[in-house]
Amino acid sequence: MHQKAGIGGIQTYALNTVLNSFHTGGIHALLADGSVRFVSDNIDIGTLRSLGSAHDGPVVGEF
Repeated sequence: MHQKAGIGGIQTYALNTVLNSFHTGGIHALLADGSVRFVSDNIDIGTLRSLGSAHDGPVVGEF
């Protein structure tokens, strides 16, 4: 079982804010290539971290 990313929360952690939206089931996210994707509340935390980091190296596939 994967760890949930915590989208939809209102808590803040130091300088990091939990992703939040009024859309049911997730958020709309603007990606670096200019596309907009719906990111599910159930996205794997590792995938979400990879989407938010430019220093991982590998390209993130479909999510």
